[in-house]
Order: sequence, then C-alpha cells, then structure tokens
Amino acid sequence: MPTTVSLSRVILTLAAWVAPPGRRTLCQAMRAELDVLYDGRLSWALGGLVSALGWRLRVDGLFWAVVLACALPIWRSVTFLATVPIYRLLDRLGSPAIYSYWLLQQALVCALLAAWRPRLAAPAAITYLVVQYAISEIVWIYVLRWPTGKGVKIMDAPPVVGLSAVLCWCLIGAWSGASLRRTFARPTL
Repeated sequence: MPTTVSLSRVILTLAAWVAPPGRRTLCQAMRAELDVLYDGRLSWALGGLVSALGWRLRVDGLFWAVVLACALPIWRSVTFLATVPIYRLLDRLGSPAIYSYWLLQQALVCALLAAWRPRLAAPAAITYLVVQYAISEIVWIYVLRWPTGKGVKIMDAPPVVGLSAVLCWCLIGAWSGASLRRTFARPTL
C-alpha cells in the first residue's frame, strides 16, 4: 500500500510538471484528493497524468507537429529544390561552403522553431536533429542500399564529429531564436 501511494504521488508530480501553467493548480488539487482516496489511487494518478498530457497536447501539439514536419523528407526535398540555385553557386567554392550553408540552414530552422516556443528550444532542436537523421539513416540503408561501415562520413568527417557539429549548430540556432523572442517580448519604456 505505501508503494502505491508513493508511486501515485510521483505520477501526479509528473502530471503537474507536464501540465501547462494554467492547469497546474488542478494537478495540485488532484494530488490533495489522492490523500482522501482509499482505493484506486494509482488509477486516479494515471488519469491525472493522461489529463495533463491532453492539456499539454492542446497547447503544444501544433508546435511538435511542425517540428516533426520540418524534419520529414518531403519538407526537406521542397526546401532543397528551392535552394538549388544557391547550391550551384556554392558548388564552385567547394564542399566547405556547401557544408557551411547547410549548417546555417539547420540553425535557421531551429531558430525559427525556438522563436515560436522559447522554452522548448533545446528539446525542439534535439528532436528535429534526431528525427531528421533517423529518417536519413532509414533511407540510406533500406531504400538506397548504401553500404555502411568504415566509409560512412558526415560532412567529410566521422559520423560522431559530423553529428556533433550539426547538433551544436541546431542548439546555437535554437538559443538565438529563443533569445530574440525573449528580447522582442520585453516591454519597452
């Protein structure tokens, strides 16, 4: 019985953390009602967590849908086709220019996402990168049948170095977008 009570309290604490700011008092009320219940504490706590997740989905669902859509191959193909002239121009300058432009594109996407929801800047950047590279790996291995092993490189570097560079640029972009949003959201005197 004490294990169920403590587990229920942890679940409702998680629900309060997940819930949007306007609904956190409801989660605190659910936790206060938990002490009055004799039976069904765990189901009460799980119901509170599901409710909090539903509230959060209503608040941030569109944002996360846009984050995932930006990483999908269809969106990336459309934006790539729009920037083909820039890539052709940069092709004369060599691969470092193309990699720099590509990294700036990644940073810009993350900056725009972070400007929309500043408090979700880092999770959005990491989710964008992970989804983008997971889909790329699936396409490379299963669709294009590219060989894997020692020859795989990202930006002419080992995969760990290439992914770390992209992650850094995504986080820099997210930080910049969140900072700009907070700067412009401040009231002027």
